[in-house]
Amino acid sequence: VARQSFKYSIIGYLGFLVGMVSAVFIFPRDLDYYGKLRYILPAAQMYMTVVVFGLSFSNVYFFGRLKEVNKQQNFLSWSLLLVTINFVFFTAIFFAVFYFFPSLKEDSKLWSLRKVIVPLILVLSLSSVFNKYVSNFRRIVVPNIFENLFPKIANLLAFGLFVFVNVESISFVVFFVVFLLSFFGYIFYTNKLEKIKLDFNTDFLKENHFWKEVFSYSFYGFLGNLGSVLALNISSYMISEYLSFEENGVYATIFSIVQLISIPAMGLYN
Repeated sequence: VARQSFKYSIIGYLGFLVGMVSAVFIFPRDLDYYGKLRYILPAAQMYMTVVVFGLSFSNVYFFGRLKEVNKQQNFLSWSLLLVTINFVFFTAIFFAVFYFFPSLKEDSKLWSLRKVIVPLILVLSLSSVFNKYVSNFRRIVVPNIFENLFPKIANLLAFGLFVFVNVESISFVVFFVVFLLSFFGYIFYTNKLEKIKLDFNTDFLKENHFWKEVFSYSFYGFLGNLGSVLALNISSYMISEYLSFEENGVYATIFSIVQLISIPAMGLYN
């Protein structure tokens, strides 16, 4: 645990170094676009919490019991499927709301950036399940690279491309592709730790009404996670929606710098 926490902190400081150098010397070249990038990820993360609905935490809580009967892969498979189904329902509701209330589209940052935010929600949701599943093997270093370092790389690459090419759509594609690579990285690393075998048999869920336990724990996990995610991301979301992307860029720059003090504690927490 100590070794993993130390390596986690090293990766955290490396990510901080990349983020701080970028925030101080690169992103101020265009705070409006930087604020836009820093709006996309928090927005996707907030809605990701609804899509995942605590299933990622259930993969940790029930892992020991399921491993005894060799059903952990079965539960992982169902978690990924349910998250995908939740995403389909979420997407339908998302577009239905804007369809029936077209006035909401006016000055809505969420609607204007839907083409990158909506698919990013799915990628982050599935990645979240793998992230928690991998933690059962007491591995937090590699997931930390995907979770904390890749977003900074995505910001840096997308911003650099926008500054030099000045084509927003292309930079958004690069931004999304980095998270997509992170998702495939999770799959590869999980498969390395334990061979992934998709199994959608429902017998274990029906036995002793196990599905009720899963639903109950996932629901409480969802509520707990929703609070923390909102606390961390609501500022960027609200500043962008009701002020401007430039103001959010300024806020994000300051926030990136003060994050330094939380890195060692996060290593122990995870």
